[in-house]
Amino acid sequence: MAGAFESTEANELVQNTYEELHYFVKNLLGPGCYILASKPKLGKSFWSLQLGVSLVSGQPFMDTFETRKAGICLLQLEDGLKRAQRRLWLLADEIPKGMRIVEEAERLDTGLLDQIRRDLESHPETGIYVIDTFAAVRPPGEEYSYQTDYAHAKSLADFGTENGVCIVLIHHCRKAAGFGDSFDDISGTNGLTAGATGMVVLAKDQRDSGKVIMTAKGKDVEEGSWRIEFADSRWRMVEPMTARDIASYTVPECVLATVRWMESGPAKWAGTTTELLTGVGAEGVSAGAYGKYLAQHRGFMLDSGVDYKRRHTRSGNIVTLIRTEKEGDDGGR
Repeated sequence: MAGAFESTEANELVQNTYEELHYFVKNLLGPGCYILASKPKLGKSFWSLQLGVSLVSGQPFMDTFETRKAGICLLQLEDGLKRAQRRLWLLADEIPKGMRIVEEAERLDTGLLDQIRRDLESHPETGIYVIDTFAAVRPPGEEYSYQTDYAHAKSLADFGTENGVCIVLIHHCRKAAGFGDSFDDISGTNGLTAGATGMVVLAKDQRDSGKVIMTAKGKDVEEGSWRIEFADSRWRMVEPMTARDIASYTVPECVLATVRWMESGPAKWAGTTTELLTGVGAEGVSAGAYGKYLAQHRGFMLDSGVDYKRRHTRSGNIVTLIRTEKEGDDGGR
């Protein structure tokens, strides 16, 4: 027979004090289980090795994200020692002690967590364990279901939280995934993302083939996106992305073209949707669809400094565009 609930009064909870959460990589990785996902061959292994060099050196990751100096153990279960060696040759001339590579490990159903626990007892300085990849440690022939995915991610997250370590679980995104899609594009069921503490997703920038967009979110990290690039065998920061940058990836090109046209054109414009379409020079969209997109993304346009309105007159429907201040623009004051 199940026992009674153990409860905490809310008026006591709000006054309690707890130990501050410590991040291994600020704004990216803390205790628990974090999924690192992308399409295949996008550089996740280099990402994790570069993370390791930064962590044991106590240097900012990608010269941007503050790290908490700690050891790291990378389970290179697919690539092995030789490939890791070649990549490390390209990453650094000298690497401080504390970054360890493992090429064989148990699966989740045959004792992986017990192995990590024993390893942590022998190497208490270790802060991050990287499992490359999830496919290498999940039980073979297992049924893919929400419950099994959730159980695996939750067991890793609970272990990480209880032991104060971060487990990075490398996984894949569906081939059709790209930035602008949700974290649901991580391969498998939503059980993985529900059970994990957080997620970091790498996706090709659809507007710049040389760039990748890294997006992170989780229970203990605020959602953020950054444009990064892989050059000279390492990941480099290009720039953080604003909320407007992120929103623009879900906005049709004809709407973006309209905003650009107003930024460099008239302060106020009025006419029909067809006339506006001709003036903007947008292609591949009908006047009807264009009008729908303008209405649908009116909020984005307003945040971008363009007020869009449509009204009915005796001579037909007239649209009006007025240039305004962008969101967050103080007009130079």
